[in-house]
Amino acid sequence: LLHADEIQESFYDLFNQRFSCVENPEKGEKNFYTNIAVGARMRLCRVSPKFQCLVVIKDSDVKTTPASYLNIFEKYSLTHSLILEEILSSLPKRLRLIVEKAKQEVE
Repeated sequence: LLHADEIQESFYDLFNQRFSCVENPEKGEKNFYTNIAVGARMRLCRVSPKFQCLVVIKDSDVKTTPASYLNIFEKYSLTHSLILEEILSSLPKRLRLIVEKAKQEVE
């Protein structure tokens, strides 16, 4: 979720992993449900067992984000430098040296 500040509260139960599990013995499967709120209305919604969510918070906004919200998630810091380093590490050595030299000239 990116730029979703206004709707994040709608997913309170989902983010806190508050699911209801309904087993279907005929099909041998489990279905998971959680409440999603929109305004004053709540709706029980099915959730895939493979559900994953990535919440993006700008570094400058972390200090003003409630700790109780941040503690729900695993936290990682991602910067342009880290992405570039990862890409460079997969390049052949000769090409990597060329990119490194160009990078130094830009800085």
